[in-house]
Amino acid sequence: MKKAGLVLTAFVTLLVACVLGMQSCQRKGWEAMLRGPFHGDPYDGAITNAAVSWLHVSPAGRLEIHEFAGLTAPVLVLRSEDGSVRWSRLLLPERKHDNGTVERAGVRDLKLREWEKRETGYCIRMTCDLDLGGPEAGLIDLNNDFGFESFRISW
Repeated sequence: MKKAGLVLTAFVTLLVACVLGMQSCQRKGWEAMLRGPFHGDPYDGAITNAAVSWLHVSPAGRLEIHEFAGLTAPVLVLRSEDGSVRWSRLLLPERKHDNGTVERAGVRDLKLREWEKRETGYCIRMTCDLDLGGPEAGLIDLNNDFGFESFRISW
């Protein structure tokens, strides 16, 4: 009976390790297929409306998504715990063609989903709706000081 328990424990451990390994490989494979990195543009306009999505990123404060009439892309804001804006960025993906033209995609309904610490900084998972691609998912990359680096989309 004791031997059967050990075999079952070993089997379950192996199964869990295989599942976790597959998930890691799937994530890395999906991330490799994302387009970007896109850097967007700095945004220095007033942030006066309520966030349409937000995610607490301790200890830096909170990331917020704001949408403004007249803009085809959302504004990502890092707000400190005291409420002040540390930085803001217009998330505007661009695709450069061989002939030199630049195609910009409008982004709507961007939702911040979750974040994780990585060796190079922080990675925020997001979903959105692109004018040129429909429902998409992607990642926002921040450095170790929560500074904006880039974003990538499955466009």
